[in-house]
Amino acid sequence: MVMKRRITQQGRINIGNEARGSILTGKVTISGSVKGILISPYQIGDENRPDCKVTEWDAGHRIVLPLQLRQKAQLESGMTVELLFPGDGSILLVQALNTCIICGKESENMVRMPNGRLVCPECRLTLCKDES
Repeated sequence: MVMKRRITQQGRINIGNEARGSILTGKVTISGSVKGILISPYQIGDENRPDCKVTEWDAGHRIVLPLQLRQKAQLESGMTVELLFPGDGSILLVQALNTCIICGKESENMVRMPNGRLVCPECRLTLCKDES
């Protein structure tokens, strides 16, 4: 099962109950690396680890992904991420491949922009329209 979510402009992500399951409720631990961001069940002592952040879900089942962890994982606001489930109750967020940075749709015919971002043909046409 592959699930995708979009990071909001405020750095929040709505995982939803179907993905969180019964293990990821209440406090969770968020850590990041170049491979992605890991949301795992809280364990006593996690708040003393310098490489992670302990947080709680808000009423809308969202959490804020700390900026420093998003930067480390090269995930920015507006990006679409895939939710991977390692099997231990945690969720790994990784950048979705072949996903347009503007509309979030998948396409096989992506155009890689000079900044490395992928744009689908429809958004590229919209961006390149002559407005005169």
